Amino acid sequence: MRKPYYLYKRSRSRYYLCQFRNIRTGELEPEVSTGQTNKTLAEAWCQDQLKEIAGSTSLFGDYAATFFGPNCPRCSRLKDEGTPYSPSTMIEYKYQLDRLIMTDKILCAMPLGKIKRGDIIQLRSRWLAYIGHIVSLQKPLDALRAIFAEAAYMEYIEYNPVSKVKNVTYTKRTKNILNAQQIMQLIDPKNFLPKTTGKYKNADTTGFRFCVATALYAFSGMRASEIRALQWKDIDISARRIHIVRAFKSKRHILGPPKSGYARQTVIPEILAPYLSTPSNNPDMWVTGFSTERPMGYKKWHDVFQEVCIEKGTPTTLHALRHALNTMLLEQGVNPELIKAAFGWTSKGNKAEKSFGTNIQENYTHRETYDLTPLAHAIDEIFSKQGARISGITVCRA
Repeated sequence: MRKPYYLYKRSRSRYYLCQFRNIRTGELEPEVSTGQTNKTLAEAWCQDQLKEIAGSTSLFGDYAATFFGPNCPRCSRLKDEGTPYSPSTMIEYKYQLDRLIMTDKILCAMPLGKIKRGDIIQLRSRWLAYIGHIVSLQKPLDALRAIFAEAAYMEYIEYNPVSKVKNVTYTKRTKNILNAQQIMQLIDPKNFLPKTTGKYKNADTTGFRFCVATALYAFSGMRASEIRALQWKDIDISARRIHIVRAFKSKRHILGPPKSGYARQTVIPEILAPYLSTPSNNPDMWVTGFSTERPMGYKKWHDVFQEVCIEKGTPTTLHALRHALNTMLLEQGVNPELIKAAFGWTSKGNKAEKSFGTNIQENYTHRETYDLTPLAHAIDEIFSKQGARISGITVCRA
């Protein structure tokens, strides 16, 4: 077995020099001075280096390989401390680890303790060259920051080299906020009829599912993850209320609480009621799902909606429907607190509002007691100007 280091002394050198061996490649690293003139003391220095900075002398690739999985040291520690990562965060970090971090041979072959801030900046440049845009750089940087934060916490390294690397910034693309007329044109059930041509020409039993899901997005203020997780038992058609108690937390259909962290209610205005007029006999059935075991996927829904947008010449996104409704409700003079209650918004995430008084108010505000009836009336008034009344809508079931 090859030695983990080589100790030698040059003819004109006073001190012994050492070269540690790269664990992964087997190559010798650049020489370093031991600061010792006696060989025995130099040997002891090398051994101390291997012991004291065992974490930092291991390669980054070997150290990071176990993160965000069943044996992740950071996840286990945070769980013991009562502040675990959410399942969606672990899945996202694991995805970024496998996709960008572990595939970078340069970073993975470097000793953990020798990685500096400049190495992270160079890594970011390599990622940018690979991805082609900066929008997707923040999440892998967050995952990388978590890995080095754990190494610094365990004192394997002196500091986190990612901690001072600036977060990427970019100009967000302005969304096309639609008006009521444009929304009604997109929500028309005829747009989602079975097609004989196009990308989804064989989707003969799924078209109305996407129509119902899009209508929920446009008329209720729900998020996409909440719509996909909505079950028929959550709908009280007589009281015209939807109980939002769960949401999908990742692409792998992991259920959890809504993004706001608490259950809430939203309204079923007159314009939305026909889309929910044919409930399933099974209360546990997804409103937009294919079966109790198979909820609707977001990607296909998104792609179908984009085809409708192209056909109508109205470029927008699904999420823009939610913000369009918010904008129109504010223009109608609806109390912002009612909108926040139905949409699931809080002020806790706003750094400008993270004052003691604001947080106390958020904690002790019981939005579930709000009367949302004015909200339903406002939505119907907005869209009634288009003379729109939908009827005869049926959700096809597989």
